[in-house]
Amino acid sequence: MERVNGWARLEELGAEFEAGTRAALKKAGRDYVFQRIGSMFCLYFMKGEVHNLADAQHSDKAAFARYFHACLDAGVYFAPSQFEAGFLSLAHSSEDLAKTAEVAARALLA
Repeated sequence: MERVNGWARLEELGAEFEAGTRAALKKAGRDYVFQRIGSMFCLYFMKGEVHNLADAQHSDKAAFARYFHACLDAGVYFAPSQFEAGFLSLAHSSEDLAKTAEVAARALLA
Protein backbone atom coordinates (compact mmCIF):
# COMPACT_ATOMS: atom_id res chain seq x y z
CA MET A 1 0.00 0.00 0.00
CA GLU A 2 1.33 3.42 -0.93
CA ARG A 3 1.77 5.80 1.97
CA VAL A 4 0.06 9.18 1.59
CA ASN A 5 2.01 12.26 2.57
CA GLY A 6 0.46 13.74 5.74
CA TRP A 7 0.49 17.31 4.41
CA ALA A 8 -1.15 16.22 1.17
CA ARG A 9 -3.84 14.35 3.11
CA LEU A 10 -4.51 17.41 5.29
CA GLU A 11 -4.98 19.47 2.13
CA GLU A 12 -7.42 16.85 0.81
CA LEU A 13 -9.36 16.89 4.07
CA GLY A 14 -9.38 20.68 4.06
CA ALA A 15 -10.76 20.74 0.52
CA GLU A 16 -13.45 18.20 1.48
CA PHE A 17 -14.39 20.27 4.51
CA GLU A 18 -14.51 23.46 2.46
CA ALA A 19 -16.75 21.85 -0.17
CA GLY A 20 -19.08 20.53 2.53
CA THR A 21 -19.21 23.87 4.30
CA ARG A 22 -19.87 25.80 1.10
CA ALA A 23 -22.65 23.34 0.20
CA ALA A 24 -24.16 23.80 3.67
CA LEU A 25 -24.04 27.58 3.26
CA LYS A 26 -25.73 27.34 -0.12
CA LYS A 27 -28.39 24.95 1.21
CA ALA A 28 -29.13 27.35 4.07
CA GLY A 29 -29.15 30.40 1.79
CA ARG A 30 -26.35 32.08 3.76
CA ASP A 31 -23.78 34.28 2.06
CA TYR A 32 -21.17 34.06 4.81
CA VAL A 33 -17.40 34.19 4.34
CA PHE A 34 -15.50 30.90 4.56
CA GLN A 35 -11.71 31.03 4.47
CA ARG A 36 -9.32 28.10 4.49
CA ILE A 37 -5.62 27.48 4.17
CA GLY A 38 -4.74 23.78 4.28
CA SER A 39 -6.34 22.37 7.39
CA MET A 40 -6.99 25.74 9.06
CA PHE A 41 -10.37 27.42 8.51
CA CYS A 42 -12.81 30.02 9.73
CA LEU A 43 -16.45 30.74 8.92
CA TYR A 44 -17.28 34.41 9.38
CA PHE A 45 -20.95 35.21 9.86
CA MET A 46 -20.95 38.18 7.53
CA LYS A 47 -20.91 39.18 3.87
CA GLY A 48 -17.95 40.86 2.21
CA GLU A 49 -14.27 40.27 2.62
CA VAL A 50 -12.25 39.56 5.73
CA HIS A 51 -8.62 40.67 5.70
CA ASN A 52 -8.07 41.50 9.36
CA LEU A 53 -9.67 41.62 12.79
CA ALA A 54 -11.37 44.95 12.07
CA ASP A 55 -13.15 43.34 9.12
CA ALA A 56 -14.01 40.20 11.10
CA GLN A 57 -15.59 42.24 13.86
CA HIS A 58 -18.50 42.97 11.50
CA SER A 59 -19.57 39.34 11.94
CA ASP A 60 -22.99 38.57 13.37
CA LYS A 61 -21.92 37.26 16.77
CA ALA A 62 -25.47 36.29 17.76
CA ALA A 63 -25.84 34.15 14.60
CA PHE A 64 -22.46 32.55 15.35
CA ALA A 65 -23.57 31.76 18.91
CA ARG A 66 -26.76 30.07 17.66
CA TYR A 67 -24.70 28.08 15.12
CA PHE A 68 -22.06 27.10 17.67
CA HIS A 69 -24.63 25.82 20.18
CA ALA A 70 -26.69 24.00 17.53
CA CYS A 71 -23.54 22.23 16.32
CA LEU A 72 -22.46 21.43 19.87
CA ASP A 73 -25.90 20.01 20.69
CA ALA A 74 -25.53 17.75 17.62
CA GLY A 75 -22.08 16.53 18.69
CA VAL A 76 -19.86 18.81 16.58
CA TYR A 77 -17.49 21.03 18.54
CA PHE A 78 -16.05 24.13 16.89
CA ALA A 79 -13.99 26.83 18.60
CA PRO A 80 -16.38 28.80 20.81
CA SER A 81 -15.43 32.24 19.49
CA GLN A 82 -16.25 33.76 16.12
CA PHE A 83 -12.67 35.01 16.01
CA GLU A 84 -10.86 31.69 16.47
CA ALA A 85 -9.62 29.49 13.64
CA GLY A 86 -10.56 25.84 13.43
CA PHE A 87 -8.17 23.05 12.57
CA LEU A 88 -8.57 19.64 10.99
CA SER A 89 -6.24 16.77 11.75
CA LEU A 90 -5.35 13.42 10.25
CA ALA A 91 -7.65 11.90 12.86
CA HIS A 92 -10.64 13.28 10.92
CA SER A 93 -12.12 11.00 8.29
CA SER A 94 -14.13 11.83 5.20
CA GLU A 95 -17.14 10.42 7.04
CA ASP A 96 -16.52 12.81 9.95
CA LEU A 97 -16.47 15.73 7.53
CA ALA A 98 -19.67 14.62 5.78
CA LYS A 99 -21.44 14.37 9.16
CA THR A 100 -20.10 17.81 10.10
CA ALA A 101 -21.46 19.29 6.86
CA GLU A 102 -24.91 17.83 7.61
CA VAL A 103 -24.85 19.23 11.15
CA ALA A 104 -23.62 22.61 9.89
CA ALA A 105 -26.40 22.81 7.29
CA ARG A 106 -29.03 22.29 10.00
CA ALA A 107 -27.28 24.66 12.41
CA LEU A 108 -27.10 27.43 9.82
CA LEU A 109 -30.90 27.44 9.83
CA ALA A 110 -31.06 27.88 13.62
